[in-house]
Amino acid sequence: MSVLRLRIAIIMALLAAPFFLWGMHKEFYGDAYDAKGNLLFREKHQVMFDNDHIDKIRTTYYNPSDKLVGFLESYFHFNEFLPNMFFKRYADDFIARCIVDPDHHVVLMRKDPHQDYYFEKTLKKTPDSVAGHGLYFYILTKLDEMLKQDMSCAVEILLPARLSAYSCVMNASVDPDDADVVNVAIKLKNAAKALFVKTILVKVNRKTEEFISYEGPNTLFYCEKLLCYIKINYHREKE
Repeated sequence: MSVLRLRIAIIMALLAAPFFLWGMHKEFYGDAYDAKGNLLFREKHQVMFDNDHIDKIRTTYYNPSDKLVGFLESYFHFNEFLPNMFFKRYADDFIARCIVDPDHHVVLMRKDPHQDYYFEKTLKKTPDSVAGHGLYFYILTKLDEMLKQDMSCAVEILLPARLSAYSCVMNASVDPDDADVVNVAIKLKNAAKALFVKTILVKVNRKTEEFISYEGPNTLFYCEKLLCYIKINYHREKE
């Protein structure tokens, strides 16, 4: 699926794999660890529907003591991959936003601690622009194409927290130990920069269309200045 209001032809072509049929449960969880295996935070994901269509996803973050430390909301009003997005970190009131123009542009916004104003950057939308939870749906949409044609595809990841867009290449392969699991690797197109930023690795159960894990950079917690490494394990039930 792509830009709903601009590319009607694409919408018609995608009716065979509608957005609301993907393996997205109304509630699921994640546990985030650093490179040494220390628990950084827990996630609770709540998926809200409007007429069988995913309208909003809210993720709340808790520290290891179960204290609420932040939240991220994605609103899928114009685009399944590029939602309006709002993130807040409670420790210092840091805010990051993504505001999508239904036509051509997207505005990334960031309000740093102890400031009353936003820094912002306006970018031109592309068919492969993603932000927030939209990355997951972009991966699901491209999965079969990458596997069947043994090809890579472009993805531009927008990070409002850094007021930046990262042009990347994504490819997929079947896990050698489990035919139902697909390993998705996302790396920067710029080979020189890719040497300094770890490849994003996502595991997907292609049978249930559920995400198993995410490994890669994170900028929401503890990593305001650097793209530090985390690993998130997803599960349906709260542990």
